[in-house]
Amino acid sequence: SLHNTRKKVEEALRIYIKEEGILQFLLKNVYWESKGKLAYRFNLSSLTENNSEVGEALPSFTDFLGKDVFVAHCATFDFGFLHYNLKKHYGEELLNDRLCTRKLANRLYPELSRRRLADLCEFFNISNQQAHRAMADVHATTEIFTNMLNSLNRKGISKIEDIKRFEKSPIKKL
Repeated sequence: SLHNTRKKVEEALRIYIKEEGILQFLLKNVYWESKGKLAYRFNLSSLTENNSEVGEALPSFTDFLGKDVFVAHCATFDFGFLHYNLKKHYGEELLNDRLCTRKLANRLYPELSRRRLADLCEFFNISNQQAHRAMADVHATTEIFTNMLNSLNRKGISKIEDIKRFEKSPIKKL
């Protein structure tokens, strides 16, 4: 099955890649180009040639984020990537609260068969003409999160601690 094959890819990558942040980045961005052939959704040469740019960008990002809540689709990966690089380049930790629109969607909209960013855009009738481009995905995630906040408010959930608790609650199966 595809799941077992994907698990084998992960096991093979773990042999060569010891840094969890890099491993998760690769797993998130690998796809099947054709039967038996994997491809990736990023410019590998750019990443290897310019890897210090992530570290250089972090101070302005952390200044921008401040003490606000970090919100992303698949936030565990994105937050982990940023946290790993902040620690690697500056010896600091990213300690902000975080919320994940994918995890929230699992609990708020169990009727959806899939909860990818594109699926949620379709569900909320949000246009994302440049999917997988950073700023376009940020705008789409912002609109999705705004809709989710409305759904949460209708359930009487509005404080960050309550939203975080809801995000970790068991997923109700239909």
